[in-house]
Amino acid sequence: MVTYLGNAFSLQMLEGDAVLGVRRISVEEARRMLGNGFTPVMGHENTARAASRVLGVEAKLNRVSLKLRRGDVLIVFQLITNRAPTRELSDEEVNELIANGQYTIYAVTIEQ
Repeated sequence: MVTYLGNAFSLQMLEGDAVLGVRRISVEEARRMLGNGFTPVMGHENTARAASRVLGVEAKLNRVSLKLRRGDVLIVFQLITNRAPTRELSDEEVNELIANGQYTIYAVTIEQ
C-alpha cells in the first residue's frame, strides 16, 4: 500500500477494473493519513505550495504517470477557483483561496 498526495484523480490512473472508495476528508484526517509517509504527485507548483501550507507537509511538484494498485490511497487536494485552466495562480490568489477555505480534500482508495 502506497499513499500519494496529488491535485487530481483520473480513471487513467487505474490499471483495469477497480472498486474505489472516494470520500471527502478533513485537514486533520489528511495529516494523519500522510503522517506515515507519502509520495507527492502534484501537477501544479502553486497547488503544491498551497497543500504544503494547509496540510503542514512538503508537497513537491512531481508530474508523473501514476498507476494506482489495490490498497493504494490518493489524497487529492484541490483549490476551488474559476481561473482558466491554462493560467497558474499567483501566490496572492493562492493565499486568498486558503484564507477563504476554498479548497477540498478527498481520499481515493483502491479497494479491489
